[in-house]
Amino acid sequence: MKFCIAGCGRVGADLAKQLSENPQNEVTIIDKNPLAFNRIKFSKKQYPNLTVKIGDMVDPTFLKSLDLSEDTYFITLMSGDNRNIFASLVAKKTFHVQNIFCRILDPQRCKIYNDHYGINCFSPTSLSIQECSSLIQKYNPNIRFNTAASSIAGEHKPEEPHKEFYIIGGGGEIGLQLAKRLISDQKETLILEKDPERIKYLKNHQLPESYCALADACEVSTLEYYGVYNADHFIAATGEDEDNLVMCQVIRSLNSKCAIYARVNNIDNIALFENENFTIINPTQNLIKKITTDLHVNIKIPGSVDILIANEASNRALCSFTVPANSIFAGKSADEFLRNSPVNLHIVSISSSKKGIVYDISQQNTNVDLHTMTLKKDYTITFLLDKLDLERFVFFISPSHSEKIPATNNHNSNTEHIVAVAADIDVRETDTNGYNDTIRIIKQG
Repeated sequence: MKFCIAGCGRVGADLAKQLSENPQNEVTIIDKNPLAFNRIKFSKKQYPNLTVKIGDMVDPTFLKSLDLSEDTYFITLMSGDNRNIFASLVAKKTFHVQNIFCRILDPQRCKIYNDHYGINCFSPTSLSIQECSSLIQKYNPNIRFNTAASSIAGEHKPEEPHKEFYIIGGGGEIGLQLAKRLISDQKETLILEKDPERIKYLKNHQLPESYCALADACEVSTLEYYGVYNADHFIAATGEDEDNLVMCQVIRSLNSKCAIYARVNNIDNIALFENENFTIINPTQNLIKKITTDLHVNIKIPGSVDILIANEASNRALCSFTVPANSIFAGKSADEFLRNSPVNLHIVSISSSKKGIVYDISQQNTNVDLHTMTLKKDYTITFLLDKLDLERFVFFISPSHSEKIPATNNHNSNTEHIVAVAADIDVRETDTNGYNDTIRIIKQG
């Protein structure tokens, strides 16, 4: 049998060792913290059929590498309920795994995912309460406990709302700006944010105390307390897809009439949110849809150049150029690349698939010197240029022309203009999990 265990805590480590004692079992245990595997302390000779893997179980790319099959026994024992739920849903929906066992500490969430999503969930909290109750009654049979199930979907009837009520899960910048807009439109609004420091930030940014609460929007009892049955709209706006998915699914089980909006940060996770009757909001996808790609030039763009943003109202386009292995620019400095360019380029960022963002004009305290930064193959340069200069730039980077480029060109001998563009635009990196995604939100000055 094939077993996949997510989370190498005490339970996961001991379970993996016990399962591996049977030579017919093939066991893989995964944790994102390499030190967690110290709990196993095994040798290949002792457990030849036990494999350890370092990886993040909420990363879709990593999950695809696990080669899960329908007959795999998939067990999630990570420390966070939402991470366990998210990984279980990926295994069920994407890989059609039939045997899923998910640990959920919150008994109410545990019941929701057992009843509504067909996942075999168990709650150590409920088991502990039952064990404690039994032990107490063993010593004093006269003590009685209320064993009735906690309130979940369908047990409460919503009261008539006095006016349209919006709940926002997550007090990040998106949640804050959305709340301000709704409040200005005189909508009843409440942000639920579980980070105390973020709550202080919200209050310091002119958000009245009555419009935000220190609470976890994934908790059933919390949602009930703050009037989920009266909510007309719920917006999951955090930067974590697993939290947003669980919030929306719990809300749907509690209030079937509520309009639900789910922020999805990673495009690869959109499939998990589909067919859930949610309105999906993906910053990158929505940005791309709104972009006009009419560049007013008729040229063929090579594979190494991507047009990220070409707003019809602007004369400039945001592009990215990935340095190929055979490029004459590989091994040269970023400053030399700029000086040789026949057109004006305003660099926004330079990123690497291995190192992430290595240069970013939005970071005011950057210590990167473009004179000494060496461009390597697969480095991606994201930059602004005039649309009408695009054809000349494409010709400039083409391999057939690169060999003819002179050693120096004083067209851009001064690199001060690179930073000067920061005064014209607002550059903010979108919330993404991968380093390769260099799409940015650009507001023309």
